[in-house]
Amino acid sequence: MSNLKHADAPRESLEREMDSLKRLLKKQKEELDRCSDAVRSLRESEENFRALAQTTSAIIFFYQGESLVYVNRAAERVTGYSKDELLKMKFWEIIRPDYQKRVREYCLARQRGEQVPSPYEAGIITKGGEMRWVEITAERITYTGKPAGMATFFDITDRKHAEEKMRLTQFAIDNFMDSSIWLNLEGQIIYANKATCQSLGYSADELLSMRIWDVYPDCPYERFLERWDKAKRSGAFNFQSMHVRKDGSAFPVEVSANYLKFENKEYLITFARDITIRKQYEEALSDANAQTEFYLDLMGHDINNLNQVALGYLELADDAIRSGGKLGEDDIGLIEKPMVSLKGSSRLIDKVMRLRRLKSKELILEQVDICSVLSRLKDKYSHVPGRNVAINYTPSAECLVVANELIDEIFINLIENSIKHSPVDRPLIIDILQAMAREDGKAFIRVTIEDNGPGIPDDEKEKLFTRFYRGKTLEKGKGLGLYLARTLAENFGGKIRVEDRVPGDYTKGVRFIVMLPAARK
Repeated sequence: MSNLKHADAPRESLEREMDSLKRLLKKQKEELDRCSDAVRSLRESEENFRALAQTTSAIIFFYQGESLVYVNRAAERVTGYSKDELLKMKFWEIIRPDYQKRVREYCLARQRGEQVPSPYEAGIITKGGEMRWVEITAERITYTGKPAGMATFFDITDRKHAEEKMRLTQFAIDNFMDSSIWLNLEGQIIYANKATCQSLGYSADELLSMRIWDVYPDCPYERFLERWDKAKRSGAFNFQSMHVRKDGSAFPVEVSANYLKFENKEYLITFARDITIRKQYEEALSDANAQTEFYLDLMGHDINNLNQVALGYLELADDAIRSGGKLGEDDIGLIEKPMVSLKGSSRLIDKVMRLRRLKSKELILEQVDICSVLSRLKDKYSHVPGRNVAINYTPSAECLVVANELIDEIFINLIENSIKHSPVDRPLIIDILQAMAREDGKAFIRVTIEDNGPGIPDDEKEKLFTRFYRGKTLEKGKGLGLYLARTLAENFGGKIRVEDRVPGDYTKGVRFIVMLPAARK
């Protein structure tokens, strides 16, 4: 029995070794299976990468040192080089010269394990000489057991061209000579170009905190919405308005409003042109047309009528002389009345000529003794045939004003206005007062001319100095005298106004106040 037991011991040991070997083989098989799976997975990943690399529109380069070791189809398509040509090139040779140094340094540093920017932009040059823009992203990899790099070039040429166009457009709008303001639906200014800032006197930051009605006072929110809707319906429309500067001054503008919807947002893009000069030209043209019509009317009607009256009386005088040989005392009117008409015609022509000279700036300002002017006119108009006129005036110590030879016209027209519009059957008293005055730190000589005539209603006072305004009287005229008086006073640096002689009761007479700059002695 003992011998049998000793014989079983080696067998048991052998069985244990066999079991251990089986377990080891099983484990190795499992490891081999796992390796096979890994290899298969790696092969699949490689195949997937190759499929992706060959079908993507982005350029993919593998580079090692300075040489390209792998390129995809997109690299051939975009650069125009074949695969074989590319693999014989340095990785930086397709890069535009002004970007080559940077790209080369980045790629070599990345292979050394250094941190370099990614992504970044650069230009490449195709085989055909075309310049294209790319965005480069790169990573450090191991290729055939050595450090390498994988770079992906995304073609951004179209984006760069769009950005360039946007920059050009932005530059053009920023530097456009006309004002441009962009608005949202709340009326908020979201953009203002340089011309807007310059014309309004605000900084860009100030304007971006404002609403459109802050610079367009005539465009409150309700009107803004109306204009927004109109632009939205029609796409664009034009209108005239007023811009108000930071200092409160205003100027006329012609505005083009354009509706725009972009990326689901709505905007109103406005362009405003300062039309101050155009308005001045329009006013000047209108003034010139009015003057032309006035001169034609004057020559064709008023002067012609005066001359016809004169001719009529002279024909009567001629008939009297032919029939009787001479004129008697009863015929004296046949001579006097033509003389009055001809003098009136000459006076009207002279007044128009003076106005023309004033408009053409032919006359130079100088020192004028206003006391002598008023004394002379007092003597002249104190003796009006057929009228009882008394003029009271005492010269003052201060007599020198800044004016020219036309100064007489101011006071002639004011005095004649009093005489012409007062009842012929009542005595007329005209008081002329003179005194020094100061306004806005400037010295003036104030001349007040007042009368006891019928006065001027309040609703006519504002219109009185308007050219061609005749007022509600029975007297005929061209409405030129008081307009000429005001124009002269303003050209001398002064002003003229009208008020009631007795405040609140215009029927008690009128008072004209003329302010003329005092001349320095």
